[in-house]
Amino acid sequence: MEKGLKLGPGAFRDTAALRKALKGFDWAYFGSEFCENLLEPGLADGLRLLAGEKKDVCLLTPLVTDKGLRVLEGLFSAIRKMRFGRRFEISVNDFGVLGLIRRMRWSVPVSFGRRLSRDFALPDRGGVLSILNRDGTVLLKELKVGRLEMTLFPGALRLRRPEGAGKLRFTVFYPYMDIATSRTCLMGMPDVPPGESPATVNCARECLRANYGIKNDRIRETLIAGGNTIFVEWGGGAASRSRSARIDRLVFCPDT
Repeated sequence: MEKGLKLGPGAFRDTAALRKALKGFDWAYFGSEFCENLLEPGLADGLRLLAGEKKDVCLLTPLVTDKGLRVLEGLFSAIRKMRFGRRFEISVNDFGVLGLIRRMRWSVPVSFGRRLSRDFALPDRGGVLSILNRDGTVLLKELKVGRLEMTLFPGALRLRRPEGAGKLRFTVFYPYMDIATSRTCLMGMPDVPPGESPATVNCARECLRANYGIKNDRIRETLIAGGNTIFVEWGGGAASRSRSARIDRLVFCPDT
């Protein structure tokens, strides 16, 4: 079982501490899964540092608009000049990003991230991982995507092999489960009605500094608001005990 660590933007302030934190992990996961406003210029600097550490790296990318695609095009051009450890992958949550990679004629391995994977496979509360339909598996093969990333429910102690999954492999993120993503931040930003664009809203990137806990009498779990996404904490011990050969990588995410 491979192990990965998701790094937050503050992880690069102390190189010695970063090197210590990465010990025991095969992969360093870095980037933004959910919001293009977090695609900052500092991403390239962080990736250069990871390249110097000779770690296997997976770059996380979010849902994007044209603005995000322009940022990623510049970032991808810079990355292609870097040399990482044995492996470098990109996690995609938007078909536009996948199209950009193909237009750049870049043969980098691509996985589908936590948001986009839900269009192809879902785990239920009984611990069964189900491929949604055969057409989806055919499309994944055509797109040359061989890995899906997701979060499991707490009771998923053992997963049956998904029918029709072919050679698909699965990455499990823990200890937080993403349950909803909106177009804009849920905290500290004005409402953007349907049909209007959030492009003119000035993002202060508050989520880089803190997440927020939300409690409601009708909801059993404490909700965690991180930027434009809501999470719940579920632990992750179940994933480490999973006996599914399809799940071959676990990623610890300290900051959701």
